[in-house]
Amino acid sequence: MPDIRDIKEIESVFYSFGEIAIFVSILLLLLGSILGIIFYLRRRKKKQKPTAIELAHVIALRELEKLSKTALLEKKQYKKYFFRQTEIFKTYLESQFRIDTLEKTTEELQREITACSELNGHSKELITFFIDTDVIKFSTFLPEDTRIKNLAEYPKIFITTTLPKTQL
Repeated sequence: MPDIRDIKEIESVFYSFGEIAIFVSILLLLLGSILGIIFYLRRRKKKQKPTAIELAHVIALRELEKLSKTALLEKKQYKKYFFRQTEIFKTYLESQFRIDTLEKTTEELQREITACSELNGHSKELITFFIDTDVIKFSTFLPEDTRIKNLAEYPKIFITTTLPKTQL
């Protein structure tokens, strides 16, 4: 009976030590590569240079310079100019003197300015500046050209005169 064959021998299901060693080596190499990449990426993020924090007066003076280069005063676009200028100036006051200015009306701002002892006698000038710029921004009245030029220069003068000596 040639159709009937004998039962095959039992085959080993276990792998040899060499086969297991190769598999474990590949697995460890792969795992080590992944961990190495993760470690490298995390370390690279930490080593990024911290960004330098600019001082409030540097930012304000730069923004005021940009504003003056737009030539809005020469084009007689006073409302646009003074809206932007007071926004820059209020941001500076908020950063430098910790006065909450941006969302306040001039009347509310007067109370904050008079309460701030760091302004060293500049309170009345500041209040006058904000009142005068409000007149230009919210009405049709325009003061004479010299007054407009003085109002345009006032924030720069204020910033440079009120800085502590160490920041100049």
